[in-house]
Amino acid sequence: MAIDQATWRRTRKLGLTAHNSEKAFPGYTLYTPMFGDGTAYLLDMEGNEVHSWDLPLPPGDYGYLLPNGNLFYNGKTPGQPGEFFPTFPIFSGGAIMEIDWDGNVVWEHRDPAHHHDGRRTASGGAVYLTIEEVPSELVPKVLGGRTGTEHDGKMWADRIVEVDADGEQVWEWRAVDHLDPQQDVILATDLRHEWTHGNTIVPLPGGDVIVSFRGI
Repeated sequence: MAIDQATWRRTRKLGLTAHNSEKAFPGYTLYTPMFGDGTAYLLDMEGNEVHSWDLPLPPGDYGYLLPNGNLFYNGKTPGQPGEFFPTFPIFSGGAIMEIDWDGNVVWEHRDPAHHHDGRRTASGGAVYLTIEEVPSELVPKVLGGRTGTEHDGKMWADRIVEVDADGEQVWEWRAVDHLDPQQDVILATDLRHEWTHGNTIVPLPGGDVIVSFRGI
C-alpha cells in the first residue's frame, strides 16, 4: 500500500490510511470512540473488523485485551459527580469491568472517584487511579501552575487503589503522602485545581506499579 506522507491529507480520510506490511508491527487494533455510545472494535492489519463489543457503559478512557481474550475496560458511569472540579466528567470513569467475547460482564468494580485507567492484576483484582482532595493546608505549599486557578480554593491529587477479586481494598498510595510540593511542581501552564493528573498505570511483575502523571 502506497502511503501518503502528508499527514493532513491522511487525517481527512476514513478507514485504513497507511500500512507498510514490511515495517508495521503485526497485531490487532482495539479502539472505541471516546465520546461514543460504548461500542468497542477490534481491527486486523488491513482495517477489517474482527470483532466488536456493545458495552454496557461508554468508555471512561482505556481498555485492554486480556490473555484469555476478554476485554478489560474502564467505563464511564452516568451522572458522575461534578463537584470534584468542572472538567472531571470529561475523563472520569466510575466502573472497571471485564467483558467476555460475547459481551457478558464477568467482573465489575465501581468507584465514583476512579478516572482514566485501571488494570487487571495477577491476583484477579485490579489497580486503578482515583482522585482525592488535597488538604487545605497543603494547597498553598504546592508550587507551580497558574496563580489563582484552584477550583473554589481547592486542589485535587491522585490516589492509587488496588482491590482483590472480591473488590476489597488491599493497598493504596496517596500522592499527598509521597510527593514533595516544593519539588514535584505543577507545570507552569496548567491550572492549579489538579496537582498530578494521572493518565495511566501499569502493575509490574515485582509488585510495584508505574504511573504517568501529566501534571508534574
